[in-house]
Amino acid sequence: MSARAFRTALRGAQIALILAVGACGSGAHSDAARTAANVRHDALPPPEAGAPRPAKGVAWRELDEAKIFAEARATGRFVLLDGAAEWCHWCHVMEATTYHDAAVIRRLEAAFIPVKVDIDARPDVEARYHAYGWPATVLFSPEGQELGKYQGYLPPAELLTILDKVQTARTMVPEPNAVVYAGARSPAERKAFAARADTALRRYYDPKQGGFGTFQKFPIGVDNEWWLRKARRTRPADAAARAEIAFTLQAQAALIDPVFGGIYQYSVGGTWTEPHYEKLGVMQAQALDNYADAYALLGDVRFRTHAAAMYGFAEELFRGKEGGFFCTQDADLNAHDPSRPFLDGHAYYALPRSARVARGIPRIDTHEYGRENGLFVQAYLRYAAAFGDPHVVTEAARAMDRFVRTHAAPEGGFVHDAADPGRGVLHLADQVYPAAAMVALYDATHDARWLEGARALASLLQTRFLAPDGGFYGTTEDPHAAGVFATRQKPVDENIAAARMLSALCRLPGQGGFRELALRTTDALSNDAVLADRGRILGGLLLALDEAP
Repeated sequence: MSARAFRTALRGAQIALILAVGACGSGAHSDAARTAANVRHDALPPPEAGAPRPAKGVAWRELDEAKIFAEARATGRFVLLDGAAEWCHWCHVMEATTYHDAAVIRRLEAAFIPVKVDIDARPDVEARYHAYGWPATVLFSPEGQELGKYQGYLPPAELLTILDKVQTARTMVPEPNAVVYAGARSPAERKAFAARADTALRRYYDPKQGGFGTFQKFPIGVDNEWWLRKARRTRPADAAARAEIAFTLQAQAALIDPVFGGIYQYSVGGTWTEPHYEKLGVMQAQALDNYADAYALLGDVRFRTHAAAMYGFAEELFRGKEGGFFCTQDADLNAHDPSRPFLDGHAYYALPRSARVARGIPRIDTHEYGRENGLFVQAYLRYAAAFGDPHVVTEAARAMDRFVRTHAAPEGGFVHDAADPGRGVLHLADQVYPAAAMVALYDATHDARWLEGARALASLLQTRFLAPDGGFYGTTEDPHAAGVFATRQKPVDENIAAARMLSALCRLPGQGGFRELALRTTDALSNDAVLADRGRILGGLLLALDEAP
């Protein structure tokens, strides 16, 4: 999008709404981000709409760690990494304003190598810097060590101040992995830790608005899933859960697009009525799963309607002809095409269907990744079970058949991008979520090929991802990694997903050999560092603890 198009789009009464938040976070770790050093807490207004901007923007490079840091060392340059998402409104703002500012461009050309990363295409970068985005701005020394990490939109003056101080910046101390195995826990210890986690999540419950947390309202699928599980129980301590989850799911339904279906990413402030309009595949799948589960549990026709809206969006706009599920949809119209008129999401999503169709559909990222496809397959199976629809089971299997066919890696497992396998590095997310989907498909169909597929992926985790001190690394070994990227991390979300998948797998016929690994992974997650890392997103951890064999 050109700076001119974006300046035009910012005019008018919608500016106040757009400026409410200066980062397009995924919601999973916003609480941790707000308390971390060097993190922006509040959005700053963008430059004045009428200010002149050069047509030229920053000459971005791709992130090839070995080449970039070798060049940085040879030339004495620092590295600026812009972690951005294709769907992210504030990433578009920063590109169109800050990175088209003449002074910023001159400063970067003089002393930096600027690198832009699509975080959906690089899940390892997304996992490493999720607490600081999006956009996330990271500065590196020529040797590849972190010098500063900054969250959200940075206007030109602020970024220039940061860049001017880089010469005297000290190397940041690397954050340790939270997932660490410290020995087997007893059943009583696991129960006590789960009770602490449940109490912590309870503190985040918002009795006035529903949902968890009051700083931005996110439809947090794993928290809802845990509350739905609590609602099925008869313990006195869980008696309120049925009413609370019904209230939450109906409240967050304000984020469901009334025209095309699908759910927006979040609402700014402490209510559900000021949405940011990105539609992320992970949230679509989890919301579909939640509403189908809620209807099965509570029989409330409203949840049937909401589930149908989620399913309808996926079928109409979020799947390819061969069955695979897509990744994200932009908040704004034509944010990636300067030749066409830009329309802000607040204006676009207020339109009826006919007017939207006449103007076009906001860009959909049609990449088919393992996490999104694994979650959608599981959600389709939940939907099929809730509404007794065997056709949806067939569609779930068709999606996973396609993923297996298009993403299979020569050495086993799945690549992240079928069209660009990269340099042979596999990502944990692309293994654990499809494996969980295969376990669910076996439960639904008793087709042995799904059981064999899940077993093969679990074995791959043992041989190529397992860390000596417990848990799983986010990638296989990468001989070309450099700087901080040479130290593999253990992403908490994917380790929780691995624990849940292994716990489900080890209960299936002939798979009991995975029981010890399931328990070891769960125990590696059962510590205060993980509890702190989760913020308000504790449902997945609680589900993993509850499902441990």
